[in-house]
Amino acid sequence: TEMAQQLSGAEKLQILRVRDSMIPVDRIDTIKVEDTTPLGDIVDFLHKRGRQRLPLFSERGVVRFIVHLSTINAFISQCALEKRPLEGLTFGDLIAEPAHAELLRTSFGVVGESATLAEAKAALEQGRAREDVFVTRSGGRDEPVVGWITDNDLVRLSRA
Repeated sequence: TEMAQQLSGAEKLQILRVRDSMIPVDRIDTIKVEDTTPLGDIVDFLHKRGRQRLPLFSERGVVRFIVHLSTINAFISQCALEKRPLEGLTFGDLIAEPAHAELLRTSFGVVGESATLAEAKAALEQGRAREDVFVTRSGGRDEPVVGWITDNDLVRLSRA
């Protein structure tokens, strides 16, 4: 509408609701990852889809990790520098490193489905290296995810 075109990006984010802009949980493309899953399988999945990150959920649909391709690459580089064998590295190896495990567990925000996009943006800015916000019914980290908003979505929606 003409009125929406006159709003600034920040004003749009204050008006728009996450539930109207999120990727619904049933459209989130992911794979089941176990500790024994080879890192190569995760990298292949991401490359085939042209993506940089992969959300991983528990059986209940609670977000457990967000795996960034850059984190996998940094881990493989670290292993190479330490002269550790690169063949057969698994997701379990990655999360056995405390710094990587912490990053994968905390590099996302969570908001409730009634939140505005401005609140989602604030959740991104509360943590280090956050690029993703997951939407749950009331904003609890231990609740099943109903949707996902990326930093790229927020930029696109603030300009639309």
